[in-house]
Formats: sequence, C-alpha cells, structure tokens
Amino acid sequence: MIPGVPDEACIRCGVCCIALRVKLPDGTYKPEGMPCPYLIPRTEEKPASCKIYDQRPQACELFFCMDLLPL
Repeated sequence: MIPGVPDEACIRCGVCCIALRVKLPDGTYKPEGMPCPYLIPRTEEKPASCKIYDQRPQACELFFCMDLLPL
C-alpha cells in the first residue's frame, strides 16, 4: 500500500499482467509484453482478474502501478 493511494484506486485493467516479466509458479518466466497465462482479461462487464491471485508471484504482489500516484 502506498500512503495517500487507496486500494480501490486500481481499475483492474490488467496491463500489469502483460507488462511485467514474471517468474511463474512452475519456474518458467512470462516475458514482458505477453499476457500472463493466469490473466482473466477485462470485459465490458467485469474487470481483469487473476486465476491464482492468492498464490500470485511475489513480483505481482509487490507491483505498484505508477498511474495510481496522485498528480
């Protein structure tokens, strides 16, 4: 959590699930710019989500989107 930025500020767009290079639970790496195999993409009805959110990689857990910083 970042001071001054509420958890609800994330719009759950899923961009972070594409942009990052992440070590996956099976030991392989998801390359930068490729959708994570665990990404459930955003639709008009639902925000993006993660199939393994409770067990997500540490890089995902620690990631902070700079778009959420106040201007």
